[in-house]
Amino acid sequence: MKLNLIFLAGATAIQSQNKLRHTHAHVNSEAQSALADPLTKQRIVVREDVFDQVLDHFDESNTDTLKQRYFRRQFAAGSDEDSPRYALLCCGGEGPPLTKSVLTNSVHCTGDMLEFAASLPENSRVDFYALEHRYYGTSFPDDSVMDGSDKWKYLSSRQAINDVAAFIVGTDSEATWVTFGGSYPGMVAGFSRSKFPDVISASVSNSAPMQAQVEMKEYNDVVARDLADADVGGSKECHDIVSNGHDAIRRILESDSTRDILNLAEQFNFCDPESLLEVNTRHSFAGDGVIYIMAQENDPSCTTEVCDISKLCEFLIAAEGKDGDDDNLNKLAALASLQNGGECVRVNADSDFEYYSSNAAVVSGATSWLYQTCNEFGFYQTCTSDSSCPYAKGFHTLDRDLDLCEKVFNITADEVYANVDASNEFYGGWGIVDPKIIFVNGDVDPWSALAVTEGNPAVSEENFAFWVEGASHHFWTHESLPTDKENVNQAREKIWAKLTDFLTSSSSSSSSSSHDFHRDQFLFEG
Repeated sequence: MKLNLIFLAGATAIQSQNKLRHTHAHVNSEAQSALADPLTKQRIVVREDVFDQVLDHFDESNTDTLKQRYFRRQFAAGSDEDSPRYALLCCGGEGPPLTKSVLTNSVHCTGDMLEFAASLPENSRVDFYALEHRYYGTSFPDDSVMDGSDKWKYLSSRQAINDVAAFIVGTDSEATWVTFGGSYPGMVAGFSRSKFPDVISASVSNSAPMQAQVEMKEYNDVVARDLADADVGGSKECHDIVSNGHDAIRRILESDSTRDILNLAEQFNFCDPESLLEVNTRHSFAGDGVIYIMAQENDPSCTTEVCDISKLCEFLIAAEGKDGDDDNLNKLAALASLQNGGECVRVNADSDFEYYSSNAAVVSGATSWLYQTCNEFGFYQTCTSDSSCPYAKGFHTLDRDLDLCEKVFNITADEVYANVDASNEFYGGWGIVDPKIIFVNGDVDPWSALAVTEGNPAVSEENFAFWVEGASHHFWTHESLPTDKENVNQAREKIWAKLTDFLTSSSSSSSSSSHDFHRDQFLFEG
């Protein structure tokens, strides 16, 4: 099963300022790059520290903490004590551990956050921060929690947004804070601003699927659309090769002809051809695509072979095939061989449970993200018979994903549905309304189907949302490069201009003053 990482009432446990349970434990005090900051000409210094975070924001009686890693870099020191103070926070999320590069140059918050800082007044004090999400990287509870039967109970976006607010209050309550993020971190950035508007002045929520949904057929519908999109190098011919080729594979796998199935396994270079005789293996092989289509990561400036949709389509159209139904199938086999580097293919659906239960999956963040999909968001990308999915329709159904939730975490299908409904009720989904959140999405990105987007009738016109035509998953948060398309550069400029407007208009408001919080000010339940 493929899970694309994006990623997915009562009182809060943020305590009054003088009662916040936190310390800053110096870990690896200074990391200096060999390069100077191109804007300030100063040598870049990124500090790594640990914030002693409240373990459970919804239980005052629980005094346990977790050591939450964060990074800090001072961009500008300010001219004097009265200089305006800005703190720009890159929110962590699903995936592997953050490194110090998150505050120098990475795909996370460079094009929108780091490069925006040059737009702030010259006399400003500007600090960059990146906060690792609990249960990712090194920010796990201690062994006494993780060895327990309910070790995932403190992992949720609701805990995470309280982490963000507690971190802000405990770090610099005098500064004006802006949160940034792309994909699930974009959800965290936006949700944090929405729930804590007195703490966070504005937010940039990039490529964030704010609408939780158990089954996300739309993901592969967008993939199909991208394959036919001439603006990114796709075409109807390319789309039909992929779609018809997978349909030919589907017919073979449904035929139950042992000879034809084994021939198919040989054609796609299976390490164990007989494994394709297993029904679950067939579904895993064909339901998520026998080739990799980089719709989520499409980069038109890439230079390697079949590295974007345009080059993939060029390869498929030029590839040799045979006349008849097998022509498209053979083209897919040729591309699969190239993408796999000539290595044999191992497909074992039954290994999903073993993988997500392994230490490797925990360290990589895969198990944490799977838990969040089961416990909060869904986002299961199916390929059903009634969809536009370009793969083998009917081979990836929702029961595969729901079954994994129950096997790995003992979360039933009914509970998954209830959890997703609760998330939308709590956060608002498409109904979220906050003019100080900038929602940015690329129209090539499959995750945009569940994002707060311009033109969506379910989205309030009070929100500031816009499309980046021809762009994939938060591509504009990457470092600005000469090869970037004009639409991507314009998106960055639009973000910077809107943020400048937000911060200028709120410079004298209460959101930039000292914060003193008490539990009864908040509206959260565990």
